[in-house]
Amino acid sequence: MDARAALLVVNALKEMADQGRTIVATIHQPSSTVFDMFDDLLLLKKGGEVVYHGELGDSSASLISYFEGLGATPISLGENPSTWMLNQLNKQAITNSEGETESIDFAKAWKKSEE
Repeated sequence: MDARAALLVVNALKEMADQGRTIVATIHQPSSTVFDMFDDLLLLKKGGEVVYHGELGDSSASLISYFEGLGATPISLGENPSTWMLNQLNKQAITNSEGETESIDFAKAWKKSEE
């Protein structure tokens, strides 16, 4: 499905959701505009472990704040939040505030945040 068709489909789904219906959708490589139309996100890593579940926030602010709070590379101005978050999951390591390299287990971090 091309970007225009995806926008039309997600717009129709958003209208149904606004009427009180629950919508569950999977989407591959959404544009920033399409991604911003979603209210909540359940993000799974390979193997099906949850790494994020909750509101996206305006312009994905909640998602971005959560990932950056774990030490993910800050999102660049204008970067697509959906692409950015997937890049963070695919990284093997990050540089912490002391300049040391360490890995982030996003699934483990999510489990801790739920406790």
